[in-house]
Amino acid sequence: MKPLKLATLTDTQNQRDERNIPIDRVGIRALRYPMQIRDKAHETQHTIATTSLTVDLPHHFKGTHMSRFVEVLSEFGPELHVDNIHTILRELTRRLNDCYLSQCNRPRVSYGAIAYGARSQAFGFSFGLANAGAAERRALSNCKKHGDDCEIVARFENTCAAVAGGNNARYATGEADTRQQAERAAMAGCSRAGGDDCEVQVWTCAQP
Repeated sequence: MKPLKLATLTDTQNQRDERNIPIDRVGIRALRYPMQIRDKAHETQHTIATTSLTVDLPHHFKGTHMSRFVEVLSEFGPELHVDNIHTILRELTRRLNDCYLSQCNRPRVSYGAIAYGARSQAFGFSFGLANAGAAERRALSNCKKHGDDCEIVARFENTCAAVAGGNNARYATGEADTRQQAERAAMAGCSRAGGDDCEVQVWTCAQP
């Protein structure tokens, strides 16, 4: 039996969401939870509550930690009364915000790479990956589909890169904040390297 060749999966969770779509309500619905309700006479009634725990999700939040809902409910249970409902809501909001600030709002590094074959002018690229090694492997794999002289020529993070090459196997790379700037830098470098009829062969950006 031949080993299966697994395709490289895109790390969607680690990519930036450019859609800017807020969600009005996200969370847990119809959770059945054993609970004690204290009534007006300060007597305790045992019941099985059907609860819904939700929050809104601003456009810059990728998601919410739904385990926090049950966690807070368990800590304040099993008794629920009118005096602690607001406390539960405040504590839940605090934990969700703390969780987001510590995990979702930290500075993020987005890695990319370009592989290029000077003779064949084959290229492959990657962007938006979680580490440099994965970015290089994907770029090289993509390039080798089109040429046998591929090598990694650009490694970058949180920026753009381009490769300009000539017909005489001379080439240069450029790196900058934007595609246009990276292309200009690559073209200038190709000309300095003695490239014949330099053209931009490939560009890509790895933005945080």
